[in-house]
Amino acid sequence: MERSGFESPHTFVETAGNASLGGGGVLRCEAPSGGAAGTRPLAFYGCCGRGQWQQGEANGIVSFSFQIHTSKLGDGGRMRLGIVAQGARGKMGYALWFSPHTGGLYEAAHHLAPEREAGKAGEPVMHGNLARGKATGAVVDVLADTIRNELRFSVVDGDGHRHPWTTATIRKKPVPLPAVFAPIVRLARPGDAVELSSATCYLPGGVLREQLGRPPLGVHVNDLERAIGRPDPSVSAGDLSAARGCLAAARDVQAQAEQGHGCPFVWLDAAALRTSAAAMPRLLPMQILTQQHPEWLVTETITLQDACRRTQAADHLAISHRWDERDLPDPSGAQLDAIRAHLDQHPHITRVWIDYCCMPQSLSSDAEDFDARTESERQQFRLQLKNVNLLYLGVGVLVLTDRSYLSRFWTNFEAWLSMQDVSIHGLISARHASWRCTIKCVHGAPEGLIESLVEEWSDCTARKAFEKLSSADVMCTNLSDKEVQLPKILELDQRVADVALAIGLEREPSPDIRAVGQTWDEASEPLVERSQTF
Repeated sequence: MERSGFESPHTFVETAGNASLGGGGVLRCEAPSGGAAGTRPLAFYGCCGRGQWQQGEANGIVSFSFQIHTSKLGDGGRMRLGIVAQGARGKMGYALWFSPHTGGLYEAAHHLAPEREAGKAGEPVMHGNLARGKATGAVVDVLADTIRNELRFSVVDGDGHRHPWTTATIRKKPVPLPAVFAPIVRLARPGDAVELSSATCYLPGGVLREQLGRPPLGVHVNDLERAIGRPDPSVSAGDLSAARGCLAAARDVQAQAEQGHGCPFVWLDAAALRTSAAAMPRLLPMQILTQQHPEWLVTETITLQDACRRTQAADHLAISHRWDERDLPDPSGAQLDAIRAHLDQHPHITRVWIDYCCMPQSLSSDAEDFDARTESERQQFRLQLKNVNLLYLGVGVLVLTDRSYLSRFWTNFEAWLSMQDVSIHGLISARHASWRCTIKCVHGAPEGLIESLVEEWSDCTARKAFEKLSSADVMCTNLSDKEVQLPKILELDQRVADVALAIGLEREPSPDIRAVGQTWDEASEPLVERSQTF
């Protein structure tokens, strides 16, 4: 985690002497007025740039990156990069310098003082140096670990070779950090140019507490593991223990979701949805519901085995609908009215899943590439989208169809899944006893669309569904969704067969293996609830 209050991290906030700050925060050394370019007066040592001050105790891991844009001598000669201590009245005090020319570390009594006049040399920060033109284009990374109280350097030379991280030492002892310090650059030749390309503050305790507040699906496992592994005096033993438990749970939940074995989903409480017409006349995104009505949301997990057993089919409902606008699924409220009417007719339903209300939304209305979700929310969305087939395969489904429903990839995929059952042969067309799909028309669509939808998908194997959904006339807003989901149709067919065999589900085989020319008798036709047009 980067500290949120770390403002303007990639720039120098104070310059001295002949330094100028150009575009992009690049510090340049200018020739002094009245001086010849080839001379080396002491004034050149005053060509400095300083970044923001940082606390040197229990402040996490503060890191800086200096990029050498130009070294007039080619080897970084007389150029210095490092940190400067805060002196009296907030002025710059002594400095800990890295010399690209020698690869060594120096401590100077004052940031303007040449090392040969005042200061002491330390052990080399890197083996070798940046000779033969390797300074220009080099990157010097500086890491100040305020928890361990040590300073480390690593250099990528102009040829792209990374030198290993080395702890700064003087007289074989690690150099302690100043109480308050800042990144600093000192240039010596007119034309020298260095950029403070990055500056971050990593707080292990802050990361740990932030991850503890996330659902297992949204935890960044690597970040939490890293934070647990770094001692932080601000973290209590209780928080540390809770973090280890959180890490174990997140690993397990995310592994299950990545493999498609099961996933936690956020559900709307059906009772709240029935009685919330005044509070929610239109569908609200999940982030707004979390802020304004958290008591309406419940997290429950569905597994592939649950879906095959129909464990949650009786009282859980997933909505299959087309979004009326790119960023608003139901601006008129017609779809929500149809959902509430269905819930009133089916009081036994306790949970409802609607994509807009139950998955983190990008909330982008002014730019296609803008995404307001946090990294945690994007991760949660990705894993839930990967497992959304479990919902339409395993719970009751309310299909809200209109004139455009049959032209969209996701709606067709959902409708097909809602009309499927499971067997040791894989996915098969559902019969009366296991029919989970209710179809309603919205936006004045004719009832004949119901027959078209049933005819399209009720008697369709996985192979047929794959072929139909692959058609170019089946549109998808995000083409990558179609590319990712299509192969999963055949994969799901096999996985369902494996689960059915493992748990002993004996149901009729796929209609594809019936005799050629054989038709379903009237008793085996799927039942679809006809309802009034909304």
